[in-house]
Amino acid sequence: MSKGLKITIFVGASAFLLLFLVTTFAPPSRAAAEEYFTAKEIDNGLEFGLQRRLLYWASAGLHLAALVLIVFTGFARKLADLFASWVGGRWLVTVLLVGGFCFLVEEAISLPIGLARLELVRAWGLTKRPVADWLADHAIGLAISGVIGAVTLLGLYLLIRYFPRTWWALATIGTMLLAIGYIFIMPIVISPLFNTFTPLTETQWADLQAPMKELASRAGVPVKEILVVDASRQGSHTNAYFTGFGSTQRIVLYDNLLKKHKREEVESILAHEMGHWQHNHIVKGTAMAALAVLVGFFLLAGILRWAVNRPPFLLKTPFDPAGVPLLLLLVIVGEWLVSPVQNAISRHFERQADMVSLELTRTPDVFIAAEKKLAHDNISNVAPPLVSVWFFNTHPPAVERIRMAKQWKMKNEK
Repeated sequence: MSKGLKITIFVGASAFLLLFLVTTFAPPSRAAAEEYFTAKEIDNGLEFGLQRRLLYWASAGLHLAALVLIVFTGFARKLADLFASWVGGRWLVTVLLVGGFCFLVEEAISLPIGLARLELVRAWGLTKRPVADWLADHAIGLAISGVIGAVTLLGLYLLIRYFPRTWWALATIGTMLLAIGYIFIMPIVISPLFNTFTPLTETQWADLQAPMKELASRAGVPVKEILVVDASRQGSHTNAYFTGFGSTQRIVLYDNLLKKHKREEVESILAHEMGHWQHNHIVKGTAMAALAVLVGFFLLAGILRWAVNRPPFLLKTPFDPAGVPLLLLLVIVGEWLVSPVQNAISRHFERQADMVSLELTRTPDVFIAAEKKLAHDNISNVAPPLVSVWFFNTHPPAVERIRMAKQWKMKNEK
């Protein structure tokens, strides 16, 4: 291994350790949270958040370490040669086998971490879910991930081989088509594999349908379906979300949310989801992701060409199956590098949706009450350090959202 690669690994490991320490142990923002939450709520959120974060870092660290070992010890080269000898040199099958090996290594790490997360939320009283039920859902998710991963990997390597100069552009188009297709079918094919979705009109909360439709009319959002998901089978978490693409767009409410929140709070939360619809956040997010993917594939093309005949990678061609672990490692590193920007955009979208909720319902006190209840019921970290928000949070902290609602109230009640 060259001196440059050793320095790269050292710098990467140091950055990982520094990020872990800073985001995990930075002083919390207690003073701001104490204005709206009790000391117990703050302490519980910090403790639960720390325990979840430690599991996250354990998972991330083990995944990175495994791929670094496979890539930088020359094991990837030996693995690809071994699989090629087994299948008589069939290139595409070898690509699939190397990818499958990495998939199994990832699962060997993810499964015990996932079970530990289940026990953690059970200890905090957020679920009574049996392990067998969790394993059944995990198996379904694993099968879906395996199929999508295999199709994506094979498609990418076919493009790299047969379109050596333009594959990065074609792969971007293909990736976005797959992403749009997945978003489109997820509400009608994927999600029903895990939960039951019932039209609001067919539930015990059917009386909410009329005011919800009226709210949608005022928002100018063509809501065809408001569905209730039996999230209580997985736990006590409360939430709502906007999903789908085109004709499959719909708003989904957790049954826990409807059980625990007052009608006006549900309307406030639903108005937030309509804000995502009103601002076309799924379309905008997909478009921005396409740009990031294009840049990522362009850089990947250069790295794969650079790794040809270069130790410890020793790729014979850019489409050599031995490059699969390197590709997966670069994808993870790339996701980490863009996550602060991605999360900042997500938080901006959430603020826009919050503002739509306030403008539609004009009930800032209800908005604040709903935020407090959501934070309490989900044991949210309401005093996260700023650096943690910057790197991890897809939503603004609860305190920021409450303050925004208060500012809106002061401005509009003059």
